[in-house]
Amino acid sequence: AHGSWSSVKTTADPCPSGFRVPTRTEWQGVIDNNTISRSGTFSASTTNYGSAAHYGPNGDIKMLTLPSGGHQHAGSYIHNRGSTARYWSCDGASSSDDAYSFRVYSSPHLGYVNQWYKYMGMQVRCIAE
Repeated sequence: AHGSWSSVKTTADPCPSGFRVPTRTEWQGVIDNNTISRSGTFSASTTNYGSAAHYGPNGDIKMLTLPSGGHQHAGSYIHNRGSTARYWSCDGASSSDDAYSFRVYSSPHLGYVNQWYKYMGMQVRCIAE
């Protein structure tokens, strides 16, 4: 359950011991304090496994790489593989049906954090505690 992704470890936590899901503030810090670059075509295709967003101090140094794996909509097939990178935060939103996520789309969007439906299947990036 998404509500279990907090500082208290539960059996529902997707990260191993010593790691956790980032907060929305930490994801916003990635955007605010880094430069984005991209690799691959950032075009949607069920076979596009080569696109990723990279963050670092400039476009040449890649300190964080986030594959653009798309998302799964309510148990159906994968949408936007290759053109969208979406990752959960551990923060719930004002609506009990939503939680915060980090997203990078193809140009011109550079990345942002906002609410998204909890029933969507998105990637999880674990960070050290």
